[in-house]
Amino acid sequence: LYGGDSLTYSTYLGGTDGLSSINGMALDPTGFIYLIGTTKATDFPLTTSGYAQALFGSQDAFLTKLDRNSTSLVYSTYLGGGLTDEGRSIAVGTDGKVYFGITTTSTDFPLEGPSYRQNLQGGVGIVVGMMDMTQSGEASLVYSTYFGGSDQNHPADVDEVRKIALDAKNNVILTGYTLSDDFPVTSDAVQHNPGGNTDVFVSVVNPNDPPHFLVYSTYFGGTQGEVAYDVKPDNAGNIYFTGYTLSPDLFTVGASYGWGGGIDVFVAAITPGKPGSAGRLYCTYLGATGTYVGSALVLGSDGSIYVGGYGNVGMPIDVGTPSGAGFAGGV
Repeated sequence: LYGGDSLTYSTYLGGTDGLSSINGMALDPTGFIYLIGTTKATDFPLTTSGYAQALFGSQDAFLTKLDRNSTSLVYSTYLGGGLTDEGRSIAVGTDGKVYFGITTTSTDFPLEGPSYRQNLQGGVGIVVGMMDMTQSGEASLVYSTYFGGSDQNHPADVDEVRKIALDAKNNVILTGYTLSDDFPVTSDAVQHNPGGNTDVFVSVVNPNDPPHFLVYSTYFGGTQGEVAYDVKPDNAGNIYFTGYTLSPDLFTVGASYGWGGGIDVFVAAITPGKPGSAGRLYCTYLGATGTYVGSALVLGSDGSIYVGGYGNVGMPIDVGTPSGAGFAGGV
């Protein structure tokens, strides 16, 4: 198909009196579209079945379910507390539940079920939750909890989620970055302590079993700073993630490239259940002396890792790979 015939569905989504942005998208096997994002609009389109019918703070997360074959929303709601909330990532489980990751400054974010953390610790924190969009109102929020460091005496501590994914058991895999020196880690972590001012975290949690919520968690980082933007599990239970690093001293395993001297992409894989160096499956830099950021990652059926992002001219490339403001490649 060519031109307009190749566009099978497109729509606007947002209110009239405030900015709205979509930060995450997911599909279920029947083709319904699930969106998460952030809005300042007091008239964001909602359904009567939604958890919340009004904007609470100056900026809330929203979660929306669309049917591309209908002109009406299936489910749509605000979700947030009295300050600012940013909907970052969404996933649909094999159980039909909708899982989400939100970054928040709200101390009164709506919590449901036995919370792993009942209070926001530090200035910015994470909320992990699960919704049943076949239910209405309060019943549609099945579980939600704060997640991150626990030290209330450090308001400058920041924990931010950038991406979630689901494993085969519908556990939620989260990544992003943390400034907390007591971010929750498990005994099988590949890195038990922060390495620099800002570190990546990779965590696996189970909202369906709150008493055993924390399944796996680790720091990842060198002495300077890291942020992760995407995460994926493979069928063997390994976890792959990408982002950027300023550290020249990341652990490297099977590396194709060394540190380029600037802000470099990193591509890494770890194995939960194997602590320390035994759990370090793969890690490489990708970049040069400029700025290079890995923002998307896909795993190939042949074991290849495909990474996309942006950066300056100078990225190491193979013949036929485009370079410039954006990049795409495989390792």
